[in-house]
Amino acid sequence: MDFLKYKNYIFDFDGTLVNSMPYWISRPSEFIKYKGLNPKEDLDKRVFFFESLEAAEALKNEYNLAGSVKEVFEEMKKWIYEEYRYVDLKEKAFDLINYLHSLGKNLFILSAAVDELIQPSVNHKDIKKYFVDVISASSLKLSKEEGNAFDYILEKYNLKKHETLVLDDSPLVIKKCKEIGIDSFAIKEDFYEKYKDELILNSLGYYSLEEIYNKRPE
Repeated sequence: MDFLKYKNYIFDFDGTLVNSMPYWISRPSEFIKYKGLNPKEDLDKRVFFFESLEAAEALKNEYNLAGSVKEVFEEMKKWIYEEYRYVDLKEKAFDLINYLHSLGKNLFILSAAVDELIQPSVNHKDIKKYFVDVISASSLKLSKEEGNAFDYILEKYNLKKHETLVLDDSPLVIKKCKEIGIDSFAIKEDFYEKYKDELILNSLGYYSLEEIYNKRPE
């Protein structure tokens, strides 16, 4: 794979650069522990989309949490925004970023996560200096799955599709990249393992960041 032929590299953040899927899966039980209570063993399997009013309502009702559903939800968000910055980068993520940057490549982060999550994490890891821009699609009311987030970044920075590579773990995003004519690498993520065949079909390759980094020319 000649991954160095591109000028521009658009990285997803959550689940691609950052090893955050295990973090998200355990949030319900960890929040209940944070509240000084003992979570049930199956809680993380029953309450998955943690950052939602539905999750807040489920946790409030099951554990008799004080405050309204909205108040519980706001407390959950505040707690997440503080904790998320400490989630580690994936193996060789920093090395790959540093390597591409040293070659004069244009690097971007385009995330579906809100700014309140990704900006503190990027700053805490001291990696913002490697990127031309760190963009939250949701904060701009845009969607990678619908393609308008890519339209935004291509137009804003005058990027040409044939000079751009997207690195993302989401099957829907990888599929959209193929539909709109942008090359992509599907990044390995255990959470999306069941979509492996689809990810391979719709991308130029199915790799971990470590595998991409290790294929660089010596």
